[in-house]
Amino acid sequence: MQKYGTNIIRLSLSCILIIVTSIMKKIIFPIFLAAAISSCGSIYSPTLNLPHEPLAKNQGLLTGTLSVLPQQGSLGTLGLAGCGEGQIAYGFSDRFSIVGKAWSQASELYNMSYNGGTTLSGVYRISSDEASIPLAVIASTTMLIEGREIKANGGSAYLSAWLPEFGIFRPYLATGAGIMAVNFKSNDWGYGGLLNAGISTKLSKHLFANFEVFGGVERYIYYHQIQSFLAPSLSISWKFENN
Repeated sequence: MQKYGTNIIRLSLSCILIIVTSIMKKIIFPIFLAAAISSCGSIYSPTLNLPHEPLAKNQGLLTGTLSVLPQQGSLGTLGLAGCGEGQIAYGFSDRFSIVGKAWSQASELYNMSYNGGTTLSGVYRISSDEASIPLAVIASTTMLIEGREIKANGGSAYLSAWLPEFGIFRPYLATGAGIMAVNFKSNDWGYGGLLNAGISTKLSKHLFANFEVFGGVERYIYYHQIQSFLAPSLSISWKFENN
């Protein structure tokens, strides 16, 4: 029986590897390579990459992500940029955790430069411990950075939900709104709605992989424009406990 269970796990992992490889070859890499050579402009990261389940007290998560992120170009145009992201999350109680994230355009990292930003988030679980679909609110503050200059500041708020687990997979959803401003006095700011949908795969007790699709509709006040975007990300996470 134990040997049979081990074979099932190996078969599942092999299937996951084949699926992820196919997605990366046919979808992620072409989009990423095309976005990596996009024009300059501030880059915002709406990725969440939620843990497989809400973090408990003294649990943490280290995450590395390959993503395609919205980039604000000249005259208010909206493009996409291939980026790398790093994230750390830590649970200070069974209900509350803090997440820190930084990202930059891949081509800028290659040239030892920086065009991206940082986000600090608080995650508070509002559902009970026994809830089959845990719910949490996520509040974030964000800075967009080019080189050594802060280009914009903003924030966002989400309602997120972990859907029921099936096998080693767990889907999640989140919806919210965000705001970003260069200068309110000159109307150089914008706001919009955000939607994230992802699936977390439990590869082992500590190792997880996330595939996430996120999108949004934004209004740029200065240029009187309404634009939308839809993009993917792929991440690997390591869960740890500080007992």
